[in-house]
Amino acid sequence: QERERAMLELHGIADTIDEAPSMVSKCLEDMHTELERLTLSTTSAPPSNPNRNINVTSYRKAITLNRSWVFSTEFRILFLRAERFDPILAAQKMIRYFHLKEDLFGVSSLCQPKTLLQDMSPKAIQILELGGWQVLPGRDQGGRAIVFGAEKRIQKFRTSPEDVKAAVRVSLVFFVISIRTRTNKSR
Repeated sequence: QERERAMLELHGIADTIDEAPSMVSKCLEDMHTELERLTLSTTSAPPSNPNRNINVTSYRKAITLNRSWVFSTEFRILFLRAERFDPILAAQKMIRYFHLKEDLFGVSSLCQPKTLLQDMSPKAIQILELGGWQVLPGRDQGGRAIVFGAEKRIQKFRTSPEDVKAAVRVSLVFFVISIRTRTNKSR
């Protein structure tokens, strides 16, 4: 049953969640509470605490740089939808998002909803110009953006170390998705 549910989700035909305003409001409130708990618990947590490994520094910086965006309902609901309205998982995903965004694009990227071309490394821009990563114009059955990667087009960059390749690929996907998935029902 779990495998079937995963396959349905993968193909965009899983059970949809009724986004009743009261349910969404409660999940947003619970997510906010979890974000506060994580932010506080990681600063004073003993080394044995599992929350100790969650890096909230980038999340805190983002709040300082653009509080209205970080706390906006439209932004937070993206994480809730991605985690099927599980507020704890959504809070953790949001914190990881800011950590990854700062790691890939620097502190200045934390204050803007979209990742800009100027935030990318020259090598990432070269790969983007090759057309190796694209967001297809349509959506899947679940309404999600479809990201297509043509590895053959970027193979000439395979001589770089593994971590650089991974960072470039992730930054490209991050950039393309942030530009093309700004709809009300993005997943």
